[in-house]
Amino acid sequence: MLIVYKASAGSGKTFNLVFEYLKLIVGNPINYRHILAVTFTNKAANEMKIRILNQLFLLSDQRESPYMEMLQDFLKLDADKIRKRAGEVLKNILHDYGRFSVNTIDSFTQRIIRAFNRETGVSPQYTLGMEDDPILREATDRLLSRIGTDNHLRKWLVEFSKEKIRDSYSHKIENDIRSLGNELFKEKFQIFFPEGKDSGYTRNNLEGLRKELQREIKLFDKELRGKGKKGVDIIAAGGFITDDFSGKSRGIANMFVKLEAGELP
Repeated sequence: MLIVYKASAGSGKTFNLVFEYLKLIVGNPINYRHILAVTFTNKAANEMKIRILNQLFLLSDQRESPYMEMLQDFLKLDADKIRKRAGEVLKNILHDYGRFSVNTIDSFTQRIIRAFNRETGVSPQYTLGMEDDPILREATDRLLSRIGTDNHLRKWLVEFSKEKIRDSYSHKIENDIRSLGNELFKEKFQIFFPEGKDSGYTRNNLEGLRKELQREIKLFDKELRGKGKKGVDIIAAGGFITDDFSGKSRGIANMFVKLEAGELP
């Protein structure tokens, strides 16, 4: 039997998935060895593991759990029996954690490849990498080729070049664009910009986002300068200088001097 949950973000998919998992393992305390839960990111996999273990603890420790009544209705067991089984499952998992499989699609695929490396002809010492550099180079070239016809893009890139010159960097922007584009392939980008939740980050409001970011940077810079000045004043009030501290110019005391001067660590 195949059960499919289709729902928008924040509608309780994870809650239902955890319930499906709990039904299987509370029903049979060794079932965790035969269950594979797969998700997209390491963060999501860790969160799922934590939620499952946390609910098993709550169920076994006679604490309130939103799953107790649901499990009673489905398994036709009383609360004491469910607590006993939850405790047994929790103990089994903690003593056999390697068999508790909540993984990413990527890690699951690699496990399969490593298990059948002889059959597939893949070396067991293989390393996995993404050939994203050619993609980024082509994407950057395509982007720059539109400067003559895309006024919005041209304005943004010209302003970006001016900012680099003001900050004493080269006006060339190709490497910066590729470096920024490389963030798209990282898991942290997927976490902060999940699919379906990026509608507010469009080129139409890019200028507003850029100005907001600049304001945040200025506030952060001002706060760090203030902390640096406070540190320098405290050191001076005590009759000390930078060289009196361990590390001297490379030590903690000189960090306050640099912060006051606007030199971020």
